[in-house]
Amino acid sequence: MNGLKPYQGNEPYLFISYAHADEQAVGSVLEHLEQNGVRFWYDDGIEAGSEWPEYIAERLASANMMIAFVSNAYAVSDNCRKEMHYAVSNKIKTINVFLEDADLTPGMTLQIGNIFALMKYRMEEREFYDRLDQALQIPGETGQDEKSGKRLRANQGRPRTGRTKRRSEIS
Repeated sequence: MNGLKPYQGNEPYLFISYAHADEQAVGSVLEHLEQNGVRFWYDDGIEAGSEWPEYIAERLASANMMIAFVSNAYAVSDNCRKEMHYAVSNKIKTINVFLEDADLTPGMTLQIGNIFALMKYRMEEREFYDRLDQALQIPGETGQDEKSGKRLRANQGRPRTGRTKRRSEIS
């Protein structure tokens, strides 16, 4: 996607789930994320010789959040449906970005019905990016990842250190 490099490393990142038919629309959003220092991984980062399902599951399990770009192509993609199912089953925080008024199957509607969504196709470009930035807490200083306490953005303050106190330890 126009020279965008999937993140490789141990810092928090977003997993990007999309149908290849939507590559152009997704690419413009990824460019915005990159310009704002957000780390993300998408399937262009699959190493040669890797077993696709295992590699995708590993990257998704290691992600701190998933953005799913939902469209009619997404709804009929077996791989996209598997990624969504994995994210929902493993309680991976997800933002659904609807690229169009997608005709979802009842099963897909059931899976994503309670997940935060942005209806990109209904919004002006600036409104969409403002709402996406807000959901990702860009450029906020409170944008810590729930799993690691680290930030999803590169070069955005210092990561939290030390152990978090348990509720029973707080008086």
